[in-house]
Amino acid sequence: MSDFAKKIKIIIFVALITVPTIVWTLLGVFSLRDNTSSTEELSENRAICEIDEDVTLKNLTSELEEYYNDRVPFRSKIILKYRKANSKLEYVYQNRIQPVLIEAIGQKGSMENIEVSSNKDVDEILGDEKEAESVDVSENEEPTPIEKAAELEAKGIHEYKVIDIIKPSYETYGYTLKRCQNCGRYLKTDFSEKLIDTTYLPPNEGEGRVIKGRSDWLYYAGDNSIAYYSGTNILSEEEMKEWASLCQELKDACDEKGIKLGMMIMPNKEQVYPEYMPSYSVKTTEKREDVFAKYMMENTDVDFVYPIDELKAGKKYYEMYFPYDTHWTQAGAFVGLMALYEKMGIETTNINDLEVLPTKFTQKGLIDTGSLDADMYVNDTDYVIFYKPEYTVNWFEGEKSFILPSNVYRSTSNNPNNEKVLMIGDSFRLAMIPYLSQDYSTLCVAHRNALDEVKDDFKDTDVLIIGSVERFDKYMFEVMPNIIEYVKAR
Repeated sequence: MSDFAKKIKIIIFVALITVPTIVWTLLGVFSLRDNTSSTEELSENRAICEIDEDVTLKNLTSELEEYYNDRVPFRSKIILKYRKANSKLEYVYQNRIQPVLIEAIGQKGSMENIEVSSNKDVDEILGDEKEAESVDVSENEEPTPIEKAAELEAKGIHEYKVIDIIKPSYETYGYTLKRCQNCGRYLKTDFSEKLIDTTYLPPNEGEGRVIKGRSDWLYYAGDNSIAYYSGTNILSEEEMKEWASLCQELKDACDEKGIKLGMMIMPNKEQVYPEYMPSYSVKTTEKREDVFAKYMMENTDVDFVYPIDELKAGKKYYEMYFPYDTHWTQAGAFVGLMALYEKMGIETTNINDLEVLPTKFTQKGLIDTGSLDADMYVNDTDYVIFYKPEYTVNWFEGEKSFILPSNVYRSTSNNPNNEKVLMIGDSFRLAMIPYLSQDYSTLCVAHRNALDEVKDDFKDTDVLIIGSVERFDKYMFEVMPNIIEYVKAR
């Protein structure tokens, strides 16, 4: 190699090392740089490396290397571009090439111990007061006259006409769609099971702990989620006894102070929608929370629910969880809350008796977590549920959206019951706020990590709700002694 070629290679090497650092520094000087740390931008749950105070000559080189690696100019930008490019290639492989290879070798997936649907229905679980006042109208009959329609609507009587018959697919159940001639309300009846893809789909936990499932559904793989799904982490008798004792102690303290207590563990998304999961080996139909809920029912008098049946029943009508996010939708939160209300002896409302409008959901948290290409995932839907419109929020403090929510959210409404509800939970608490805020005159909803900020709210609450998503159940019980302390100090 000539001396000139060697010089060119040296210049290129030096430029690759120095130019990004110079550009990065200049962007910082002129405030043109996003100063979000690369670990935050990449959703890396760790602190960036700092030079240790007792660094020695022996480990100085490695310390400096780790320090610089965490601060390489454009580090997060480069990694994100790599991840998105990789996700595009993976998307093409998983959807076009992999199915052909699997079919060629004849490998099958297993649905053993996987229950897609509930043998109950939302109407059966939560009741349907208006069903007895509904009548079917033949397609050949004339529409009800306007005057008569208004009269029947005022009486709450529905006259349904079949407008479509939906065939089952891999994404939806089959059903008959009807529409009321009086008020325009839609009704789904005569359900048939959705189609189930039983081809073998190798588990694929991509960047950011995101599982790529069937029909483009995404699942969260972190926090030991697969153990919950496969049923390999069922609590021991001693662990259940310890947790149940804490729950009973809290219940006794609440009874003494005149507080109505309700507790709920919200299912992980894959428990409600196992049909889109890859072909993991599922050990048992009764998972960790199924067994614990049964133990609670047999050994305590705590109003405790794990609303897996209710959510599986509700998904025939609406999506209970987002395809591209780990959280439940507004419809899922409503069904879950009504299941808790029923357990607590509080009046419930059937979601089928309400007007529910689909709306665009743009958060798509798992796409960001996995650094996936958002253009490939476009079908997330949330809902606006018209619940008790006669009650409205007249004051609030805090942020309740999934984007930077407040640790504590408070509100008051014009509901005349003069009752206050205090809810302690995790991010799943947020979607229940719209309904809790209308059901009670005063509302306080807090993350379990913010207990100290709401300790005074325990002093005058009428209802206490404790909740946790399934994969965070242990964290709920870690703070239970503090909750018990605050209740007893009332």
